[in-house]
Parts: sequence; C-alpha cells; structure tokens
Amino acid sequence: MKKFIFFFLITVIASACGKSGNTLKGTFNNGGGQTVYLERFEKSKPIIVDSAVIEDNGNFTLQFPNQLDIYRLRIHENDFAVLILDSSNTPEIKADAGQVLATYSVNGSKNSELVHEFFKKTNEYLVQREEFRKRLDVIALDDSIGRAAVLGEIEVAKTEFDNYKKAFVNENPASPALITTMNQFHPLEEIEYLKKIEAALAASMPNSEYHQSLKLTVQQSEMQAQMMEMEKQQAELTANLLKTGTPAPEIDLPGIDGNNIKLSSLRGKYVLIDFWASWCVPCRNENPNVVRLYEKYKDKGFEVYSVSLDDKKDKWINAINKDGLVWKSHVSELKQWQSAVVSTYGIQSIPFTVLLDKKGNVLATNLRGTQLEDKLKELLGV
Repeated sequence: MKKFIFFFLITVIASACGKSGNTLKGTFNNGGGQTVYLERFEKSKPIIVDSAVIEDNGNFTLQFPNQLDIYRLRIHENDFAVLILDSSNTPEIKADAGQVLATYSVNGSKNSELVHEFFKKTNEYLVQREEFRKRLDVIALDDSIGRAAVLGEIEVAKTEFDNYKKAFVNENPASPALITTMNQFHPLEEIEYLKKIEAALAASMPNSEYHQSLKLTVQQSEMQAQMMEMEKQQAELTANLLKTGTPAPEIDLPGIDGNNIKLSSLRGKYVLIDFWASWCVPCRNENPNVVRLYEKYKDKGFEVYSVSLDDKKDKWINAINKDGLVWKSHVSELKQWQSAVVSTYGIQSIPFTVLLDKKGNVLATNLRGTQLEDKLKELLGV
C-alpha cells in the first residue's frame, strides 16, 4: 500500500551521471550482514550506483555521484527509501532493515527530507481513510445518520490533506522533491499544480526523463481540458440551436455532381445529419458504424445526409469511396470551418450528428456508436 506514492519514481528516471565521491552514511538496525543497494533508474531499469555489506552494528557507507539525481535505497526489491541527492548533501539515513519504507528517517539532504515529509503525511492520510472505510462498512445502509457522520469525517480529512499537498507545492516552488506529489493531483481538476511541479523540475532537473515525462503529461492534460471545454461549448450551443422537437435548420448545399441537395428533400424518413471530413480521423473511424447501420435500417425508413467540412473535392470523394459511404446525400461547400453550416448548427468539433424525425424535427444530437444504434432500434425496431 505504501509504495504506490513513488510509482512514478520507479518508472522514469533522471539521466544524471557523475563520478562517485559523495558519501551517504546509514544505519539499518537488524541488518547486519545484508547487502544494501543505492540505485537509480534508466528507462525503468534499476542501475546500481553503489552497494555495501551492512556491519553488525547496522552501519554502512555508500558513494553517490556529484550531480542531482533521484535514488532508491534498498535491501529488498519492494521495500525502499527514496532520496534526492546532490553534491552539497551530507545525508544520513536510519531505518529498520526489515521495514525500510515504513521506518526510515533522513537528514543532511533537504530534498530527501521533503520527500520523507510528504511520504509520511500522505500515508497518514491513507491509513486514516482506510479506517474510515472500515467504520463505514459496519454501519447499516439504512442508518443514514451514522453513515453521514463518517462521510463527513472522510470529507474533512480529504480537505485537510488537499490543503496540505497544495501548501507543500506552494512552499517548495523549486524543489525536485515536488515530483513525489504529482500522483496526488487530478490531471484535469488540479492541473495548475502539475504545472507548478513541472516548473520546479524545469528549474532543477531540466534534462531529466522525469521532467520530459511530466511535461508531456501536462501537455496532454491541457489538450484534454481544451477538448472537454469545446465539447461543453458545443453542448451549450446545441441546447440553444437544436432543441429537441424543433425543426432542424435547412441545409441546401452542392452535392458531388455540383447540384444542390436540400435536407428537407428527405422528409418522411428518419435522417442522420452526419458532419464529418476526410481529414478527421475520429470521423473516419466512425464511418464503418454508420455504414453498418445504414445497411441495416435503410429499408425501414432511415437515411443519412452527410455534410463534409473538406476543402478539396478529390479528397472528399476519395474518402466517400474508400469508406463505402453508399448513400446519395453527400454535400459540401468545400470551405472547411468557413462553411455556413458551422455557425447554423453550432459545430465546435467533428464528428457531430443530428438525428431527425420524419417531419425534420430534432430527435437527438451527437449520437455515435452504440448510442446511435440503440436509438435506431427504439425507432425502427431490431
């Protein structure tokens, strides 16, 4: 349970090298005769920096390079202490050899001391949370007062830990020890703290795999947040522009042969307006599903009206042929996002769909995959 906090630390590693010469002193009680290892990792593989046989009195001495790096100190593979050391450190560590992770203390290395502090506080919170869970398990489901009391305590403990971890980051803005906190922050809801951790590593370990990996995580989280915001905006626009039961705005655009095809020409059928483009990978991935459903329901009154946001006619037509989009209603202004339908339908991203009833009124928006299939089953049967 306790080792999960440093999972990130044992999957990536700063690529720091240097000559031995700095001394780490330690005492592992009850460890006489056993071998202790100081390791760093390269691409998830442990690299032994130094090792020593522990003396009968528990003492040992190890050497570490003179460049900032992150290490683990262990006897056994799954029981270790995490240290952040550089040439200015004079670290001393003490622990019980049988429970290194649970019992170690360190001084003479500010960053290692910070790692230990955060580790200790986090595990105190985890133990507390587990105790709350056990108490909750024995309270009857119909005892709303008793359960609410424990849930309230859980929320208080969570709030206290959340405040602690945020303060820890804010109070140590340049420390590489912040890397031990990253797994405790939600990549979307608390991304500002991941950015602070990334900034700390950019300052202290800019060339490390730690920093590069976290930088990528932040970038991916920002992209995901942007996509979620776009989806939110589209949902809001859709709610205003495409209210269920209201007539869908008319579309009257050129088809493949240059002649316009009106959306309203398909009245009397259930129509899926499918906004897509040849360059849109998610659209192309969804096309086989639309083709399958079209073949299944075309004789029961289902039609597809495809609106492309392409700007090159040859690419548009090639995608239609390659993906086997056999229905006849394909239209496009070939203006990409400058197409008039973008604002008319409040399109923020594609693929985007609107399902119409036989009168041309909106039934549902943005149905894809199994959601679309379930709706068609409801309307047209199996």
